[in-house]
Amino acid sequence: MADPGRATFHWRGHSLELLAERALWDPQRSLLLVADLHLGKAEVLQTFGVPLPSDGDATTLNALLSLVHRCRPKTVMVLGDLIHSRLGLTEELRQKIRALPEL
Repeated sequence: MADPGRATFHWRGHSLELLAERALWDPQRSLLLVADLHLGKAEVLQTFGVPLPSDGDATTLNALLSLVHRCRPKTVMVLGDLIHSRLGLTEELRQKIRALPEL
């Protein structure tokens, strides 16, 4: 039975899996590709007066860590939009990003 959270397709003779978590898994290379994390987005919007609660990006980072623990990739590649804006790049967020490779 197929996993409803995955869709496999072939590209240039290579099997890739689209994951429900909006990621691409390459099992042959043990490579996890993600994009559009937009860390610090709530803090940026708050600076413009948008009354948005901030969880310190815990939801996004916990989802990423859960995916990494499930797939156990050798490499995680962020394709773009890791940070929403320089305004959201707080010292706390810098520390979290520095800790990611160890986690």
